[in-house]
Amino acid sequence: VVDLIGNRTGRVVAIYPQSEKANLSTWEIAGWVESALERCKARGIADPVPSAILERHHLIDRTSALRGIHLPESILAKEESRRRLAFDELLRVQTVLVGRKRAFERNSRSIRHIVDGELLSRFVAALPFPLTGAQRRVIEEISHDLAGAHPMHRLLQGDVGSGKTVVAVAAMLVAVQGKHQGALMAPTEVLAEQHYAGVTKMVEGLQVPDPDNLFGDRPLRVELLTSRVTGEKRREVLADLASGAIDVVIGTHALIQEGVNFASLGVVVIDEQHRFGVEQRAALSAKGDDSSTPDVLVMTATPIPRTAAMTVYGDLDVSVLDELPPGRTPIVTKWAAGPLIEETMWAHVREVVAAGQQAYVVCPLIEESD
Repeated sequence: VVDLIGNRTGRVVAIYPQSEKANLSTWEIAGWVESALERCKARGIADPVPSAILERHHLIDRTSALRGIHLPESILAKEESRRRLAFDELLRVQTVLVGRKRAFERNSRSIRHIVDGELLSRFVAALPFPLTGAQRRVIEEISHDLAGAHPMHRLLQGDVGSGKTVVAVAAMLVAVQGKHQGALMAPTEVLAEQHYAGVTKMVEGLQVPDPDNLFGDRPLRVELLTSRVTGEKRREVLADLASGAIDVVIGTHALIQEGVNFASLGVVVIDEQHRFGVEQRAALSAKGDDSSTPDVLVMTATPIPRTAAMTVYGDLDVSVLDELPPGRTPIVTKWAAGPLIEETMWAHVREVVAAGQQAYVVCPLIEESD
């Protein structure tokens, strides 16, 4: 930069958005910022982050960061400043989310589930395959939450094929063995129907221990509730949900509509949770009775680094299924960044298709659909 009238020649200069309407130029704004920083020199700028944490994460102090982002001595100084200010932003977000989680725990009363009941043992024993170590670990983490004094609020991550559905069913069965109900909400009717078909097959023949039943054990009842379920069948499902005759219901947004009532909703599972808004997730949780808050498990197949998950979902505990069942081909995720790598990617796609295999291209949603 060559500045014929100021002191910015040869310097890295911050550019501010100027406004013709307000008659403000980037240089005027830069001058005001520089003046403000000069006035702050004498009294200093408060830094909320302890020095020990700054040292641990190799961060500069806040005063240097503010000066370095507006009046950088070099590109390196600008990057160090940006890193520190980004840390501050993420810290504020994380603090709010953790505060929200603590408030949720203080103000909510959970159902203290019995996690070592016979129904869960029967389910695991009847599976035609052994659970992976990751599935056992995550079920243990969920069981610990379900037995706790505060409602569960947990995010379950896992690639397609990692066995998230088995874990979700196990969580809902813990509720059922305590005479509560489980609900699984999916974002589309197609996915809800797929879940219904898979879960009913998975629990086929499973008997619920029921000491109050004159005939002893009774079959587990799973039902589907979407907008396609109409007429007499819909009235039957709604009545049996309200009476407690249905143990597990699988559905779409239909589960949160008016007129859908549960006898005792114990565990809520939300699949592809990023497809639902906060209000929609809360609406299903609110279907529990007034005396307790249902436990919530949200699932996603989208890979989220743990640090990002803590930032975006700081009010949730995080479990990861990082092990595929035996025989499953590992999923490799790559980012084609830049035109050269993208062209290499398309060349690979052409080779795969030419070899008789299939390729799928997923595009952004243009308009709402099911």
